[in-house]
Amino acid sequence: MAPVLAPRVMVVTRPSDLELLVQEHGTREQARFLTQDRPGWFDEAVRRDELQRLAVADVLKGIPVDWRRGRLDRSDLATFAFAPEDVVVAVGQDGLVANVAKYLDRQPVIGINPDPDNVEGTLVRFARTEFRSVLTLVEQNRAPIDELTLIEAQLDDGQVLHALNEIFIGHRSHQSARYRLRIEDREERQSSSGIIVATGTGATGWARSISRERNLQLDLAARSHRLAVLVREVFPAPGFGTELTTAMVDDGVVLVTSEMSDGGVIFGDGIGRIFSASAGAAASSCARRTSRSGSPPEPVDRVVGYQDHAQPRQPYDPVAASFTCAGALHVIRRPSGPLSSRLHPASPPVPAVTVLAWRSRRPRTPRDSAARSAARARSARTAPTASSAPSWRERRSCCRRTRRA
Repeated sequence: MAPVLAPRVMVVTRPSDLELLVQEHGTREQARFLTQDRPGWFDEAVRRDELQRLAVADVLKGIPVDWRRGRLDRSDLATFAFAPEDVVVAVGQDGLVANVAKYLDRQPVIGINPDPDNVEGTLVRFARTEFRSVLTLVEQNRAPIDELTLIEAQLDDGQVLHALNEIFIGHRSHQSARYRLRIEDREERQSSSGIIVATGTGATGWARSISRERNLQLDLAARSHRLAVLVREVFPAPGFGTELTTAMVDDGVVLVTSEMSDGGVIFGDGIGRIFSASAGAAASSCARRTSRSGSPPEPVDRVVGYQDHAQPRQPYDPVAASFTCAGALHVIRRPSGPLSSRLHPASPPVPAVTVLAWRSRRPRTPRDSAARSAARARSARTAPTASSAPSWRERRSCCRRTRRA
């Protein structure tokens, strides 16, 4: 019979602004000197760094002693394999939960907000002092869970990209993206700053900014299997349309065929790892639920496209990609009742410790006191006076006589 492993808590963080400055400039004082032309900026970076360190320390203190634990940086997510019994704790901003989402398979995620005054807390929902209480609910299987819908992009060569908020299709630089957009029975050739395909969770992020500019109310819930297609800054160029800029997709199909000769990209949640969507690349999207059973998704840790394949793709060789709602991320939701703010169980009182001298002494008696007084009097009588002490001339003459002898 195989032994049962204790649960493991994986604490995921990203470098703070102060840590990035020190990595770039070598020392903290050098970073302070080079940022002195921005008053208050360095002090604010120090404050945020201290809050993050306090949050990580409180999380580590709140983990039971018989549980396993580990630390993980955001840059190592693509090469780390999470175990089924893991409990993931994301300490940082909301985007950190989105970054870790694509590498999980139904493991619970606890979001810890180190700076509630400056971080909205849409996905990092708990203060650092509440971690121990939330972990107790997870251990007892009583923690409420939100199943947030993920979006999946699958290219025709088998590569897969997952995202929690949105997937972007466009040009990697400031140039316009040219493509053909087809949603169900409507089709239009467009030139724009790119396309956002967002989930319900993404409706509080990038898609929220776009919808506010257009005075739109997106009917998207975090747990719904709906996708929003938003075209960014469509340009009315000759031969290009401007009508098909917003759509809600339930069961329909969205097809995007790239007309860019180079520089086209597809990336998710802004983590910086991208797919190539160069000339002729096609992307189709449908909002149907699919199963995530089987092997975990392949990490998106390299740029793919006709430039990087063993058999180079020719210009305008189409690359098809389908977008679906695939699986869900299990994020712990704040329970209805109050949470305890105790960091960890109270420790038992520490017993008083008596410090003993290394050599014992017997009790003092009046006879001992008299003997010490007599010894001090004899020392005073035999001590040389200032007048009887040899002068410096006498000491120098004595040293000369000694050397001659």
